[in-house]
Amino acid sequence: EPAAAIQDLCHKYTVEYIGIDLTGPGSGVCEMVQRFFPAAEGIFYTREKKSRLVMKAQSIIADKRIVWDASWSDIAMGFMQIKRVSAADGNITYRADRSEASGHADAAWALMHALAHEDLILPEVEDRCSYAI
Repeated sequence: EPAAAIQDLCHKYTVEYIGIDLTGPGSGVCEMVQRFFPAAEGIFYTREKKSRLVMKAQSIIADKRIVWDASWSDIAMGFMQIKRVSAADGNITYRADRSEASGHADAAWALMHALAHEDLILPEVEDRCSYAI
């Protein structure tokens, strides 16, 4: 059960943020998680939200402000799965096809949520820090 797995992680780590996709079974999972982590955020993935997440990640990756272990191939594969597409109304959005190896780009979307809390404006070089996961 996803909620139990999330609760186990909350006991193991210091958790500051939990975001759960509300489409499909996520709405039930979110409700169960909010019982033990009331601040858990339910997320509807709008075009605007996806665009903000993708653009922020692109900026941080282009600036080489993040690294991850090469053995975590699901992250890179997830990023490669995410495609910029035109919606029926002509607006740009992002989507990822589902694959057995990397799900629905789950690791990439999760990483993008973590990166969303990074400042947009870069600190001065001497104050600069990077993420390493």
